[in-house]
Amino acid sequence: MKRNDWAILAATVLYSFLFYRQNAGINFFLFSLVMVLLSVWTGKTLITNRMWQLSAALTLLSASFVLIHGSSLALLANIVSLMLLSASAVSPQSSALSNLLHTVFSIGGSPAFIVTAVSSRNNQPGAPKTAIRVLTLAIPVVLALLFFFVYQNANPLFEKFTEKINLNFISLPWFFFTLSGLLVAYGFIAGKRIADLDKWENDQDEMQFTPRSSNLWRPDTAFTILMVLLNLMLVMINILDVNYLYLGAGMPEGLTHKQFVHNGVHMLILSIVMGMICIVFFIKRIEPGKSRKLANRLIFLWVLQNLMMVVSTGFRNHLYIHEALLTYKRIGVYYWLVFAGLGLMTLMLMIRNNRSAWHLIRINSLLAAVILVFSSAADWDKNISCYNLGKIKYMASLDKKYMISLSEGNLPLLYRIKNDPDFNTDSVYHYQSQLKYLNTAALDGKLYDFMKKNQEGDWRSFNIRRDRVKTEMMTLALTGKLSQLDLSGKRISSLAPIQFIKDLKTLH
Repeated sequence: MKRNDWAILAATVLYSFLFYRQNAGINFFLFSLVMVLLSVWTGKTLITNRMWQLSAALTLLSASFVLIHGSSLALLANIVSLMLLSASAVSPQSSALSNLLHTVFSIGGSPAFIVTAVSSRNNQPGAPKTAIRVLTLAIPVVLALLFFFVYQNANPLFEKFTEKINLNFISLPWFFFTLSGLLVAYGFIAGKRIADLDKWENDQDEMQFTPRSSNLWRPDTAFTILMVLLNLMLVMINILDVNYLYLGAGMPEGLTHKQFVHNGVHMLILSIVMGMICIVFFIKRIEPGKSRKLANRLIFLWVLQNLMMVVSTGFRNHLYIHEALLTYKRIGVYYWLVFAGLGLMTLMLMIRNNRSAWHLIRINSLLAAVILVFSSAADWDKNISCYNLGKIKYMASLDKKYMISLSEGNLPLLYRIKNDPDFNTDSVYHYQSQLKYLNTAALDGKLYDFMKKNQEGDWRSFNIRRDRVKTEMMTLALTGKLSQLDLSGKRISSLAPIQFIKDLKTLH
């Protein structure tokens, strides 16, 4: 067997052992660490490549955040990082976006690739019959396990003698789970490339001048007129923003920051994307010279004015959060604005350095991956809850339904305010939930679900946030602050998840 074969086997076994019937935790960190080591083992020259180094660092960093928080965002960041690590091991010079597509291609096509690889290897003259060897070993092992279970049920003495041999994990679901692990491991380690896509990407480097095909129009003149008109409109918009937002004129009657944020962000992003598409289309058709220099100046002015709009929209979002408190969507506005700002700045670099549009996509896709990983460093659910609780003056103004809809990270915080008379009162900005029962009942149901999930898995599912929340909830139970629970909205089959509450007086 070759190194790749051993690496695929090791990754499959580890995948099955770490993830089967487990929650996200230290298992993701261990798997990511081994995948980085296997990547080095199968391709020793990779360790000196900067793109692979970045991918490996992002993989380990995101896996650390899974261990710390176990959040969905950290999981997504880790999966994306592993996909980049896999593809960069095969083609480190390719873009992050291209590498993600190639990893999806490798994993999705892994069943066909495995069959093709085994067939081609066995058909080589003088090559060891790999498939025959595998079947020669696998068939007797599978049959022996089948007889083992039959003998255990047939002979009580043999069952007693072998009771410490625990093979309960072997089942049909486990088999298919392990098979999926084999396909994922093969796609990660024996990465396949789309040759035509790689060739196309390698050709996209310097911006090439494309002369106009006819004399029916002048692209340089048309572009100048377009950019002058756009810049004039932006000047008017930014003057209005300065007057109403920064000079204290206040918002016109009937307009709110909520309207600006909800309606303005999407249109701002759309206008920036449309402008960038127009710039990329025209700039290739403007011959280098005086026309190109004028076009570049107009582009830079357009970029600067859009950056000012991005800053103004961010400030409006800040004012809106001050009024209506913090949510994921309002945090997401900041992310969209950051991406818009980065896109504008990289556009300026593209024009100045005479690079292609694909180079712009290459840089921004890598920046998006980096931002995704570092975003998962925060426990957003806890931070949102702490911010909102610190800002409210009256409990009735807090959107309790939204807070309850977040992950377990804010459970201890919510139970400290559960007994407030206004806890069941919805705010003006309340979250449109499907739950029809009281907020207190919804919170108790959330606690039950958390403790039930916490019973699943073992040390492989350990993560720091879940352990912290469990410890804090047990402390609250010991101090008598969990004496009443309303689980009327839950379908409960067992009370085992709430057995840690010793002084439970009322249960609905």
